[in-house]
Amino acid sequence: MKNIKKLFAKCVIALIVITGFKCAAGVAAAIFIPLIGAAQWTNVNDENNTFFFIVSDDSTNISSFEGNENLPAGGQAHFTGAFNNHDIHFTYDAGVADITRAGKTYKGTINDASTVMTLNGTDAVDPLPLLTLEK
Repeated sequence: MKNIKKLFAKCVIALIVITGFKCAAGVAAAIFIPLIGAAQWTNVNDENNTFFFIVSDDSTNISSFEGNENLPAGGQAHFTGAFNNHDIHFTYDAGVADITRAGKTYKGTINDASTVMTLNGTDAVDPLPLLTLEK
């Protein structure tokens, strides 16, 4: 009977240890560090429309950033935003010269390789067009 209790105790401890490792591995797998700064991103529908992101902390999965869009017709539109793992959003300054962007927000995702962003305008009345950026 003592041997059965010892065996049972060892099995319970082994199960707890294995479960702990699996949970820790799942948490580690959920963290994604986007690499969006120090690169030019190009609108796949217009190679003359480029974006730059200046990230506050490029070595973490959550950070804020500032950026500029180089408009195809000339000029720039400044924006600020943040990312959290794959999720990203940014809002154009209210005073940007291009009034179609002023105060509006894009929200979307960054792919696993940090090479493609897929973004949707969030304004319900007058949304910005779908935007796919590649670097």
